[in-house]
Amino acid sequence: MAFNFYNYIRINGILLFDSKEQKDKPNIQCDLSNIRINLYRVIKRNLRITKDDNINIATSSEKLVATTRTSKNGSFVFVVPRGRYIVAVDENTVPEGFGVLKKRLALDGLYNYKCIFKLREIHSIENTYNTKCTLSDDFVFYPCNTLKDIEGNVIHGHVNYDFDKNLVGLDNTRFYLKKGLSDVNKAAYKVFSGNISREVEIKFKPKNDDDLDRVRFDYDHGLIDNHTKIKRYIELLFDRRNLYSRGYIPMPPLKSGTTAVKEILDYISSEDADADIAAQAKKYIDTAVPKLDKVYVSPSKFFRIHYTMTGSNAVSAIDLNRNGIPDYIEEIGNAFDNSRKITCLERGFREPVLESNDKNYDVYVYNLKGVYGITFAKRIKKNIKSGSRIASSYICIDNNYSKDKGFKKSKLDCMRVTAAHEFFHAVQNAYNLDADSWWKEASATWNEDEVYHGINDYIQYVGKVFSAPGKPLEKNSYSGVVFAKYLSENHGGYDIIKSIWETHAKGVNNSLNAIDIALTENSKGYYDIGRAFNQYTAYNYNPSQYYKEGKLWEVDLYIKSTYTTYPVAEQKTYLDHMAADYILFKAEDNRAGTLQITLRTEANEKMGFKIQKRLKQSGLCEISEIISEGTANRADISCFGFGDIYSEICLIPANLDKSRDNVQYEYSTEML
Repeated sequence: MAFNFYNYIRINGILLFDSKEQKDKPNIQCDLSNIRINLYRVIKRNLRITKDDNINIATSSEKLVATTRTSKNGSFVFVVPRGRYIVAVDENTVPEGFGVLKKRLALDGLYNYKCIFKLREIHSIENTYNTKCTLSDDFVFYPCNTLKDIEGNVIHGHVNYDFDKNLVGLDNTRFYLKKGLSDVNKAAYKVFSGNISREVEIKFKPKNDDDLDRVRFDYDHGLIDNHTKIKRYIELLFDRRNLYSRGYIPMPPLKSGTTAVKEILDYISSEDADADIAAQAKKYIDTAVPKLDKVYVSPSKFFRIHYTMTGSNAVSAIDLNRNGIPDYIEEIGNAFDNSRKITCLERGFREPVLESNDKNYDVYVYNLKGVYGITFAKRIKKNIKSGSRIASSYICIDNNYSKDKGFKKSKLDCMRVTAAHEFFHAVQNAYNLDADSWWKEASATWNEDEVYHGINDYIQYVGKVFSAPGKPLEKNSYSGVVFAKYLSENHGGYDIIKSIWETHAKGVNNSLNAIDIALTENSKGYYDIGRAFNQYTAYNYNPSQYYKEGKLWEVDLYIKSTYTTYPVAEQKTYLDHMAADYILFKAEDNRAGTLQITLRTEANEKMGFKIQKRLKQSGLCEISEIISEGTANRADISCFGFGDIYSEICLIPANLDKSRDNVQYEYSTEML
């Protein structure tokens, strides 16, 4: 086939060293060779129209189609088929100490183009954050820098970092606190390019986890091994005096010891268990429940409640109806009956597994010393068909939930939510004992608010989701109740939670997979966990608008970066699986226009991007999803009405993959 010149275009480009501002440095030179130039073709454009026929958001998806390098004089050439293109300078290949005044140009409709990019010397490096450089709850920090020339223009160039390698590490563009240093509260790093540098202090937020979460954090970060983790669990649940003797400072009451007990039981039966630790663990498990000499059967006859009236485990003797049963014990019977009635008899969740020939489920009431409740797995059976394990169990709850143990709500309120929470753990054991701990706790915390929705004890945990959105979803435990509430409020009520546990019962142990399967089946393929998680992250930007009880949550969303001046130079960052970032753009005073956001990621990555636009008049938000072709590398988003209709715009990138970490994306913005 003959070459048809008219179907092609020629793009001529050059990088010029713009030295107009270098009056006192007339001889300064810059090597313009070997700078990488990328060419993107626009493959799809999307327009969002408002109710009054105005364009709200325009999205352009772009695919990398060619690259080249500049010659000694800074020139480059592309010859490509006609179409819409973006020419962009790769600032990582720009010489040290220099930057490009404008790094991208849009081309459309002509046969020949002349692209001119201006290179200038870096005069200053500024911290883009207008908040303190603070690590997230997982001790991770992303540096965010703006390069400027002598006239104050933002330029795009490459920077390097220097830091104390004994204290922090650098993973791509992500700083992290090194293992074993969780007691450190600040560090510093130096950012430099050529002869220009800047010192930045990093502050570490103190963690405010409960005791078990702190142990798990130390284990996940290599501060302790598995044997030490089990020893800590034993101390937390059964022998806190040993912790206090080592100067341990107790945290607020532990919501549930159930998943820790399950890990202890797994450790006892594992081949690599330390014999002494395993023996000690078995002794504590076997003797956890003290001698309780009285029994009360609940009104439904399903629960058998064991208690005592003497010693440190005694319950209050108050008996207003004078029937010989302490009022507190009768209230416990009513709470468990109510939890079973709503959860199993009305909503159809499975009943807890009972021992052979036993018609009652055992509940033990004694002093748990700062733990709401614990469900102990008892006799474990394996389903030959599905491979999942189920277990009979018994529940232990506290004898008084007193203020001196750290409980903040009333005795009856604490007891009631514990009954609903621990009962759901017993229900879970009828589906799959080996489902992920985070989902067990998330859905049990969800159930307590379903049964006793006016108590709202769960609210104390929701803040952790918002303070560390960059952590994978399954790194939450009780705070995962936010995701459970999102699912039930948007994907079928309690039926979606039940479907997830029915999926677990089929032998799916991984909870992310179980949620994915249940969502896909229930929506006939329309929703999977990725699409749901993408929407969930957008809702979390303004929970009072999107959740039934969101107005009750006093949360402080962790914003990775906040910008108030434009343009914003390209920032490169990374996201782990099932995690999200929040990047906030606030309108400048007395300036309105179009905010253009440029995104870049690898083609075919499972990334989702949403825009939340806050209306100036009402304070409410409008969500826009950024839909890109699967083969696209870049997207340009034009947000109209910035500073006029909208006071702020939040970009929400989310890694929708269930397992892949360190997925890279880049963004930059400018006002048009």
